Amino acid sequence: MRDFNGKIFTFYSFKGGVGRTMSLANVAFLASMAGKRVLMMDWDLEAPGLEYYFRGVTERTVDGILKDAPGILNLLDEWDSGISSLETEDELEEFTSRHASADNFGRFVRSVIDERVFPELLPSGGCLDIISAGSKFIGEAGKPYEEVLSNFSWHNFFNNNLGGYLLDSLREWARKDYDIILIDSRTGLADVAGICTLAMPDVVVLCFVLNQQNIDGIGQVASAITSQTHERVKVRVVPMRVDRRDSAEGSDAQARAISVLSRVGGIPSHLVQEDLLTLHIAAEDNLPFYETLAPFFAVDLTLDPLTLSYVRLAKELIGPEVGIPEISLDTLKVIKNRIVPKNATIQYVIDLQSAEPLRAHSEINRLLNVAAETAGDGQIEVEYLAALCDTVLHVASISDGEASDLSMLNKTMDILRYLSSKDSHVWHGPYIDFIRSALEIVWIFDNEEEELKIRSELARLLENDESAGVKLLQVDNLQEIARIYRSRSNFSLLHPLIERIGGLIKDLATRRDFSEVHARALLIAVSKYSLFRGEVYLSVDQFNGAKQVFLEGLANIENIPGRNPGDEIDRLKFRLLVSLAKLPSLSIDESSKYCVQAAYVQTHEFQYSAADLFSIILRPAVNGTYVLEFARAVFSDVSKRRKLISYFTRREELLFPLVDLISRALRSLRKSESTDASIAHILSTLFELVSAINRSRTRLSPEIIDGITARVDKIITDTGLTDEKSRRLVGMLENIRILSKVRR
Repeated sequence: MRDFNGKIFTFYSFKGGVGRTMSLANVAFLASMAGKRVLMMDWDLEAPGLEYYFRGVTERTVDGILKDAPGILNLLDEWDSGISSLETEDELEEFTSRHASADNFGRFVRSVIDERVFPELLPSGGCLDIISAGSKFIGEAGKPYEEVLSNFSWHNFFNNNLGGYLLDSLREWARKDYDIILIDSRTGLADVAGICTLAMPDVVVLCFVLNQQNIDGIGQVASAITSQTHERVKVRVVPMRVDRRDSAEGSDAQARAISVLSRVGGIPSHLVQEDLLTLHIAAEDNLPFYETLAPFFAVDLTLDPLTLSYVRLAKELIGPEVGIPEISLDTLKVIKNRIVPKNATIQYVIDLQSAEPLRAHSEINRLLNVAAETAGDGQIEVEYLAALCDTVLHVASISDGEASDLSMLNKTMDILRYLSSKDSHVWHGPYIDFIRSALEIVWIFDNEEEELKIRSELARLLENDESAGVKLLQVDNLQEIARIYRSRSNFSLLHPLIERIGGLIKDLATRRDFSEVHARALLIAVSKYSLFRGEVYLSVDQFNGAKQVFLEGLANIENIPGRNPGDEIDRLKFRLLVSLAKLPSLSIDESSKYCVQAAYVQTHEFQYSAADLFSIILRPAVNGTYVLEFARAVFSDVSKRRKLISYFTRREELLFPLVDLISRALRSLRKSESTDASIAHILSTLFELVSAINRSRTRLSPEIIDGITARVDKIITDTGLTDEKSRRLVGMLENIRILSKVRR
């Protein structure tokens, strides 16, 4: 039996993101390398993840399950639910002796070092163990971790179920079996933080960055510890990510920390000053995006500032025997090969969503290539690939329609297609979900051929499912395929597809297994079907029949509940209005009216039909009132006009109609002597258009630039614009002309 001499350290931070968990992990590793028996406990129950820092040295068969191993919450739940069901003193005595025992606590311990591969990382007598936060599902009922945590009553645990006895027993067991026990605490002032800082430790290591919020928060916690434990618990203060210590700003921050921690926290000022000087952790700009330990990514352990900071901290907390670890180059090579992300961690993948675009693309493509390899070996996890899929979709959705983003989508679908072919039970659903999500953003790429390919794939996947929801999804997808056929005037494929869609809708109308959501989806499908029936009429020049069907579709839309701006219903309404506006049988006023109505609908599809609408509204015989109202609808919406300008500068032949619309609208305003906000919106559009042309001048032909600048000059002259923005506009035009001549 070991002596009762283990020491418990709690690492605490008032705010997250300061580097607390990384510091604990490094101190734990350095202590074990010095021959200490070390136990880590992950008490950060709301945001666990301590085990991630040891992926490079954990046994591969354990690595994937450590984060799901039974741990603290399992222990608490077993005790809480078990003790509340006891009826007699004998049962209570038997229960407490069994559950508050070394054997029971030992069930939750896992080693984080793969001693077969890394024997040199476990010096004689040393060990590095962990009790994780808890498993995904807890208790005999298998309740989700999050549900158990949210429903756990700390008040009931302590006041009714002898929770203090369990924690005292856990504390005594840990101190008997280990030299060093390191607790990763919850942030803030929650109950768990109180347990970790008051009930369990011998020493609390307060981790913080030198800003006002962190300093004030740490001061409150230090005050609670010093006043309630009466010096039983020692407090050490560790400033994190310290940079520019000798600057005026750094000096002021340290002075503020000394003042708050001594005045509010009750720590003698000379001790605070000593800790600030000796325990600070240096800032490091080149931290990897993945969780690991400082010695594993340092170029030279003897010179690496971060490794030396952790060694200094560990030496001060643990003892002088802690030093710079001696790790062979071969071992470091193996560790680095393991920890440099291949399939990476889920958090690493998610973080790529906010990374610099070039780096995000490079890393995502690398991870997709690795995922393709590991998929073939059957070694890819559903949760990991789901995170990678989400990141691909996010990065693609904020792109400018680059081919590289489309390539990422296709790579991801290739992986999912392969996995689905190998195990459809697991991967069929995620594959369909990804395709549906991809179709929500594929319009960015303005590539009908690609969209048709994806939709054809989806149609194949949905073919044999007879459930009402999937049949409705199939109808919607086939109707979008019909839209592409229509835009290509491919009536030989459109007509039989319309008949097939009609048959599916007729069958769905007789179903009895419909929910309200299904019924709404069917109404949308019927309205969309009107759009394609009208196209069939148009293909044989039956214009009145087409008009009637289009109007029926609009009428059906008004009966659909739960509408939101920019949603699928608005997109459908827009398409019907555009189809009506383009009917050759309508009067000029009637087609102009539908143009204006279409322009007021919120949908990203406007830019793709803008050329058709412009050609209708800019006919010489169109009343200026319609032109002005159309311009108001287009230019008053900042998002719509900017997307339009971005799209038109990539389709230079469309720039002239846009300038003509601005010109006609301004003339109409001048005739009407209107002073409303429309003129400001229209002039802003003109300014943004010229700015976009200036940015795109290397892509635009000199003829286009000459033509556009000449027309804008004429607008300024004809309308007599003299404000500051107009003067800047003239200067910008001159600059464009000069640079265009230089190009030639």
